[in-house]
Amino acid sequence: MLPDADTLLVSGVQVLLLLSVGVGTVRLKSVAPMMMTVAPVVLIAPVVQPVPAPQCASATSVIAPHDESAKIANVDLRVGQGDVVKVGSLLARVLETPGHTLDHISYVFDNEKALFAADTLFSIGCGRVFEGTYDQMWDSLLKLRALPDDFKLYCGHEYTASNIKFALTVEPDNAALKARAEEVTRLRAANKPTIPTLLADEKKANVFLRADEPSVAANLHMKGRGAAEVFAELRERKNKS
Repeated sequence: MLPDADTLLVSGVQVLLLLSVGVGTVRLKSVAPMMMTVAPVVLIAPVVQPVPAPQCASATSVIAPHDESAKIANVDLRVGQGDVVKVGSLLARVLETPGHTLDHISYVFDNEKALFAADTLFSIGCGRVFEGTYDQMWDSLLKLRALPDDFKLYCGHEYTASNIKFALTVEPDNAALKARAEEVTRLRAANKPTIPTLLADEKKANVFLRADEPSVAANLHMKGRGAAEVFAELRERKNKS
């Protein structure tokens, strides 16, 4: 079992997405009760272009970003913005979300209303900006924030409790954040995970998705500054926390 595994339960079948740190590489398998079978994986071209014959991967496939500078071994398929990966009967839409790394990608399961964001978006947090810029990371977060409220977030790491501790230093009066803090305390006391979470709740409580809110800028003494600048300040403060 590789680290950072997220499980999505759909129609009685678990689809296991094993995301490498940062780049959004994914190894796709299906796990049925009492047995393991490997799902066929197909890459479908973006719907805005004529669709060629699907590219079928081998039994177990490694799917990586188009950028071949990423040092990922044994890649079977490379994908980019707008590509659709078929995993058994499920379709995952690719979003390019640079910032944490330059070639980071996320996967959107529209029919299942699920987002696998790897190291771009966490519950009440976001990934560090290692290779990209703060502007890139903010744009990537906006791309994820634009997804429907009823989508569930599955992220690469569960840092929820520590993220809440930091977020409360910026927005101590945010009612949604305080409610999430209470929920996370209850869940962890019961030894339960805090993931997945609804995007609707993240949009209200995750300070990194709220860098364009005037109240957040005001709390940072950055009234009138651009959202990307506010986001950069938030991320720098989190780095030092």
